[in-house]
Amino acid sequence: MSTNRQLIDLKKWRPQEKLYIALSDLDFSWFPEEVEQVEKSWRNGLNIIDIAKQVGRDTDEVAILLMDRVRRKRIKKRRGGAYGTEHKYKRTHK
Repeated sequence: MSTNRQLIDLKKWRPQEKLYIALSDLDFSWFPEEVEQVEKSWRNGLNIIDIAKQVGRDTDEVAILLMDRVRRKRIKKRRGGAYGTEHKYKRTHK
């Protein structure tokens, strides 16, 4: 991490101005069994909307978890991406 980034992060601990917190209405904490269920569904080719319904979470929460799991090499990117392998692609543009 760069020195400049570290200074910016330190300022956030005791801000002198109001901070904007992105997605503060979402919950990015997960129980291990939820993570396992999301990973299994991902590997089985389910799309992100169906995975979110399965675990009772917002689609954006699942998206962030999946990004985290890919970055940590716990799951792999897949051809269908968030749409899953079960998705029937419909070409909308040339």
